[in-house]
Amino acid sequence: MPQAPETPVFNYANYALAYAAFYGEKYRTAATYFQRFLNGEEKDRNTINDATTRLGDSYFVLKSYDKSLEYYNRIIDNHIKGEDYALFQRAMIQGLQGTLIPR
Repeated sequence: MPQAPETPVFNYANYALAYAAFYGEKYRTAATYFQRFLNGEEKDRNTINDATTRLGDSYFVLKSYDKSLEYYNRIIDNHIKGEDYALFQRAMIQGLQGTLIPR
């Protein structure tokens, strides 16, 4: 519909499409839609945090570890909900890449 982009919920369609692709195990498509959502106009903080985490997850599954770390680090650096999960995922990536420093 031509008026759809003018509605305050238009950008949330990207978020919904991202999750549909994510649960359908189409991670590259999910990453595209999560990124579109994050680049869009209308959004709230909780959904931004969730989309950021899921974008990291999508890249993790695609084995694009550097891109995955970029999004997990955004959660970690801002100390927001999901920080513990992002820290765990970062450690997993560091282990896979052999960059985890043992104590």
